Amino acid sequence: MVKQDKTVAHRVGHRGAEHVGLRGASKTFLYRPSRLEAKDLGSPLTCVLVHAAHTTEPMTVLDISPTGLGIELDDATALTPGTLIDEVRLIQDDATVASERAIVVNLLEGPPRRLGLRLISGLLDLRMLQLRDMASTSALETVLETQRTERELLPPQWRAAVADLAQLLKRTADFFDQIEAAIPGTQATNYERNLFEELFPTWGAEYHSMLRELHALTIELPAEVRTAGLDYAAHLLLPLVYIGPAHRRAYDKPQGYAGDFELMRLFFTPVMEGDTLFARFLHYSAQRYPTAHTVVSRERTLREILRERIRQERPLRILSLACGPALEIQHVLAEVTKIRQPIDLYLLDQDEDALAHAHRAVRHVLADRREALAKVRLSALHFSVMQLLRPRDEAEVAVARDMLRDMDLIYSSGLFDYLPHPVARRLVQRLYGRLRDGGELFLGNLREDPASSWMMEHATAWHLIYREPPQMLALAEGLDPEPTDVGLVLDRTERCMFLHVARPAP
Repeated sequence: MVKQDKTVAHRVGHRGAEHVGLRGASKTFLYRPSRLEAKDLGSPLTCVLVHAAHTTEPMTVLDISPTGLGIELDDATALTPGTLIDEVRLIQDDATVASERAIVVNLLEGPPRRLGLRLISGLLDLRMLQLRDMASTSALETVLETQRTERELLPPQWRAAVADLAQLLKRTADFFDQIEAAIPGTQATNYERNLFEELFPTWGAEYHSMLRELHALTIELPAEVRTAGLDYAAHLLLPLVYIGPAHRRAYDKPQGYAGDFELMRLFFTPVMEGDTLFARFLHYSAQRYPTAHTVVSRERTLREILRERIRQERPLRILSLACGPALEIQHVLAEVTKIRQPIDLYLLDQDEDALAHAHRAVRHVLADRREALAKVRLSALHFSVMQLLRPRDEAEVAVARDMLRDMDLIYSSGLFDYLPHPVARRLVQRLYGRLRDGGELFLGNLREDPASSWMMEHATAWHLIYREPPQMLALAEGLDPEPTDVGLVLDRTERCMFLHVARPAP
């Protein structure tokens, strides 16, 4: 008897708690199917209601779920909660996509007036609606129109040359895939690299010849045709080269720009990376674009510039602008016998990941060679070109005023490849003002190479601003005080120019 009373009391208490505790909150815990906002669809979504032998005019659907929908109700339609609707005919892009029975569950006065319906005969497939929306006839017509436009704009010879290049890449992929299928489980090895070295001279000559031909054909096209050509070529070529780590990194631009520190590493590393034999061959090939050779060569030029300044055995303040991985600093510090004079090294980059990578790598060298490099002090600045040109507050002004001052050497290898002329010229003026008397600027910029630039632009959307000597020298016009020297220093490939500007000595 006592046991029964306790059980009854427990049940009553449980019901009471459920009724009182969840009266206001119960709606929070009710499952509600996901809803699709009709405004998020590209194609219009409407419906007509058939009720008591009357068919309404099409009405706008506001939102929809698998079990119901909300409709914008016009003033002429009178429906009340509980009304059965014989047919809800759902129309998407002028086509009937569903026909269901429903019941009116609510009517909210507007504006706009909103009618809520719950389906009683089935479930709506929202994915089907989204799929039809994305793959609508009008959307497909856009694809077909683009195809027709490209065929009209782009010369047959140009399109044929792109197709030939795509065919070469596809046949090469098939060639390596067949080898890999015959010898499963292959991984990157020195033997593999030796194979690439044997194959590339013949293959690379054909490949680069095709790229140069396409470059020559492309420069003859009007500007609007070139724009269409970028899209046309990317659709054909990117799927073929995206498997290559360098091509993929350039296209994806995870740091917001193509030539980031990780891509530079891919140009320098002796280990071919990639998940397949063809991917590793693409990596090997990417390192053999003429511009890739230049990227490696310009780092050696910067090494020599640093060595010459260090040999002077006087205190130095050096700024590496847009430092990237700072490979030249790592190499020089690793090879120098001993630094006998104080050197302040400043690494500056707007890419925080690049800056962290460079700072960590240079710190490792300094730690490994403690006594020999004891007089080197390293600072890293997470700072952008625009902050140098247009400081937003006193703190940013102070960086240039208090830290980036009295520099003996300011250099950059790839920054100016991305700067239009007005910005580049203002930056040269600003950097010149950061030099002490006798200080120097070395600012690099690539020259265009046909066998590299066409593929960079048309397959990986890597667009650079190339300059020739007159354009480079023009960046130093109007400097005050007048420099004692303005000239160009070329890397060994002669495809990277360093603008050399020397401020008058005291």
